[in-house]
Amino acid sequence: MYKKRTDVNQKAIYKQFKQLGIEYVDTSKFGNGFGDCIAKYRDKAYILEIKNPDIAWKLTEDEIKMHRFLYKTQLEIKVVEDIEDVLKLFGIN
Repeated sequence: MYKKRTDVNQKAIYKQFKQLGIEYVDTSKFGNGFGDCIAKYRDKAYILEIKNPDIAWKLTEDEIKMHRFLYKTQLEIKVVEDIEDVLKLFGIN
């Protein structure tokens, strides 16, 4: 068992969510590869895995398993590195 790490950019992204009116639930403590949050804007919602763009990252084995599981259930999990990724995902100009 390992302690769940939180990427350094996660709090900044959450702060920007509030400014943009993006609703979210922090799920980063769930572990087992589940994403860092569930984010909703208007009629779109995604499970987001937030990664730090300043380091070379890769998904953990648990994250890969969870992504595969969620794909089968048709729930969408997306990897984002910064608020620009989120803006594109939700179609916010």
